[in-house]
This record gives sequence, C-alpha cells and structure tokens, in this order.
Amino acid sequence: MGFLLLSPLFWAVVALIWWQNSRLAKQKSEFFHLPKEKVWRKTLQSVGFGLLGGIIGSMLMLILGLDIASIGIEYLWIIALVLALINPRFICFAYSGGILIAANALFGVPELNTPQLLALIGVLHFVEGTLVYFAGHLQAMPIYVKWNDGRIIGGFNMQNFWPLPLIALMMQEGIGENAFLAMPDWWPILSNGGLAQENIMYLLVAVIAALGYSDIALVHEVRRKTKKSAKYLLIYGAVIILLAVSIKQGQWWNALIALAAPLGHELIIHLGQRMEKNGEPLYVQPERGIMILDVLEGLPAQKKGLKPHDIILAVNDKEVNNYRELLFFSEGYNDVLLKHGNEFRRLRINAHADKWGIIPVPNTTGGRYLYFGGNFHFLKVLQKKLKKLFKK
Repeated sequence: MGFLLLSPLFWAVVALIWWQNSRLAKQKSEFFHLPKEKVWRKTLQSVGFGLLGGIIGSMLMLILGLDIASIGIEYLWIIALVLALINPRFICFAYSGGILIAANALFGVPELNTPQLLALIGVLHFVEGTLVYFAGHLQAMPIYVKWNDGRIIGGFNMQNFWPLPLIALMMQEGIGENAFLAMPDWWPILSNGGLAQENIMYLLVAVIAALGYSDIALVHEVRRKTKKSAKYLLIYGAVIILLAVSIKQGQWWNALIALAAPLGHELIIHLGQRMEKNGEPLYVQPERGIMILDVLEGLPAQKKGLKPHDIILAVNDKEVNNYRELLFFSEGYNDVLLKHGNEFRRLRINAHADKWGIIPVPNTTGGRYLYFGGNFHFLKVLQKKLKKLFKK
C-alpha cells in the first residue's frame, strides 16, 4: 500500500481534507472570536485513520473477491453526482448503487455484477463505521443551535473526512493458467459472473477513495453519539455484505433487494435524528454557574483538566452566573470553584478568564446560532425537485 502514498490523487484528497479542516477552523474562529487553530495536526490524524480504513477495506475486498471492473463504477459516479445536485449527502453510493441495481434487474442495463456492487456499498460503510468508532469524535466543533422550544443551546458538529487508499481486484478472462498464486476452493466468495474459476485471473489495482462523516450531538456526549452512529453503520455494512453474498446475478427480485441500500441508509439517518429529538439538551445554561461547552487545546483550562459539561460556580470567592461576570471578577491569579458531575473542587488558574481557552454554553434567550433545519428525506426531497422541474 506504500506506493499509493506517492499517488498525486491521494495527495489531492489530502489537500481537500486540509482545506475542509481549515474552513471549519475559520468558522469556529469567527463565530467564537477565537484565534484560528492550526489544522495540520487534524489533517495528519485524518490521514492516519484513513490508512487504517484502507487496510481494513482492502482486506475485506480481497477476501470477498470484489472485482472493481464489474460494478459499473463510471455509472455509479455519474448518478451519484446527479443526486448530489438534489442534496450533497446523496452522493453516497447507497443511493446511486441502489438505482443502478434496480435498473439492471428490471431492464438489463447497464451491464454490471449486482453482488459485486452491493458488496462495495457494504464494505465502504463497514469501513466508515470502524473509522467513526475510533475517530468520529476527534474533530467535533462546538456550535450554538436553536432548540425546538426556542432556547439557544450548545452542542457539537462532527465533520470528519478520511483519504482511503485501497487495494482492489480486477478480473481478466482467459489467462487463468498463468496465475502465480493458487487460491482456496471457497474463494472468491462473491459471484464472478458465471465464469469458470480456472479461466480467470485477478490483478491487484490501486484505488483512491475518500470517506466523510457528518453528525451533530445535542443531547448526548460526543463520544457516546459517535459510538451509536458507528454501531448503526457497522450493522448496515455487515447486512449489505451478507445480502451481496446471498443473492445471484440476473434475478428479478434484485430490484427489491436494491432498495435495502438507500432505505437502510435512510433508516440510519432517521435513528440518528431521533436520538437528538427525543431527549433533553445536554449543554444548556444551568440555574447556577457557567457550564463549559468546550476547551481549547494547549491553553490553561485544558492544562488544569477542565472538560465540557463542567460548571464554574465561583471565581475568587465571587459567584458567577454568566460569562460577563466571569470576565469581570477574574484576575491574573484566580481561585476557581468548579463542579464536575456531583463533585466539587478548587483549582488555581494564573490567567485572566479571556485567556483560559473556554467556550461557555450560550445564553438561552438570545444571541447567534447555527440553523440545522430542512427536510433531508431522500424521497421527499426528490419529489419536490421533480415537481419544480415539471412546473418549469
């Protein structure tokens, strides 16, 4: 896999990830009036976890015998880009792949291997679930949003991108006698289109891909939310892979099976949204004190062990109930009374409060906030777009 790191395409993906991280850092800096964070560390984190995902994905693809040349990759991308015009999140292969499989089953076009394409969708989402579990929480950005009842609350927006260098297979017919490595009888697990195993040979090819993960955490801690999301993605990926292994090429009911990809993906999104709607916001202004939404790396608050959801009750023996009071009463040397869960502790921070590196939860009755509304259900969005098109 080392030679993939020399690919210009790989570094183009890394550059895009750096640009995305830089854009998010700028948004954070402007929204909270903070110095802009350096993004090289986050970009290196993304590259490192992307390499891990590439190894996992390559192993799954090789074990399954996934032939990258038989899935209609060019059609997959064309449909994905068209769907992205409806909504950017529809660029996911779950939607374009489902459309392709249904068209192949019903009309015989385009020519592709249904089990292979379905397996690719499953593998990519299984890898995404793995990366979300281990790294989905690492680049969470604090946000202020408007809750259902009109309150302004705090939360986190998770935006992660990973470059994915993969080793895939490409099947060639009629040269099996020149194969250098004998494979076990059970391999390949996936259908190879009905060709005799002794008449084909598989070549290793390099593929550069990218994975993205986007979510918000308002009623759960970031780590808990990403673990839940990872579980859904892992189950979804495993189910899609099992479907790919169990179905046969050319069966008419593949059109029905194709619905499992987009509808299953919609179910994941629905479950994630329900987690955020059916609960009480976690980061809200308490009746007494100032709740911390986030702490910045390398600054006094982090060095003293302050964490999100901690509550600052008093500074220099003066009770504080909003950020302005904290700024007013703080000095160069401060005695801070802090509540962490049900525990109270005192600590000293030798800096004025504006240098601590904390982001407090918002004032619930006003101020700036981000809007995350909108209708994101695939079928409803598609219906609205088609109605506008026909009206024109």
